[in-house]
Amino acid sequence: MKLTPVASMKIRKEIAKRYELDPKDWRLLWSIDKNGYYDLLIAKDSDLWWTKEQQLNPFLSVGCGVKRRLDEDILHDVFDAQCSSHPYGFRPVPDNKFKRMIRRLAEGKDLQAPILEILRSEPKPLKEIGTPFLMQGPFQQVPTLIDLLSDKQKELDAKLSSELKKLIFRHYPQLLMPYT
Repeated sequence: MKLTPVASMKIRKEIAKRYELDPKDWRLLWSIDKNGYYDLLIAKDSDLWWTKEQQLNPFLSVGCGVKRRLDEDILHDVFDAQCSSHPYGFRPVPDNKFKRMIRRLAEGKDLQAPILEILRSEPKPLKEIGTPFLMQGPFQQVPTLIDLLSDKQKELDAKLSSELKKLIFRHYPQLLMPYT
């Protein structure tokens, strides 16, 4: 199957729309590759989105990615081996729980119990979160994603890196060339 990378912003919009319809059972992994590009793997049901991005500044990144079927090897070798038991999502943090966390921080106490309590709650669509505070995550970071990938997946990683480099060269060449 030939996969043609598309702009990562387009993928992000598709994911956001789908998340709002069904916020349960999402998985998310991120890593930084040898080029300093950010890899983001997001899984829902039988779908996998893979984006590769370069951070331009704290508010903007440029990238490309693909959507494909979630292969069993990525599911087991990457997600099952790396992800926590809590699915990714947005969770409301009620005012009383937020105050409890602030109080525990001020007392120098551990926040693990209140954070786990919030993580055990069901993720919600953003439109349903009515609290002033929310928790997003968990984000699972993988130090070296490339070590977990099959040869076929390594080819896709190389293609995404190549496409991102072309994109950067076309629109932000100053990032690839030294100053003269």
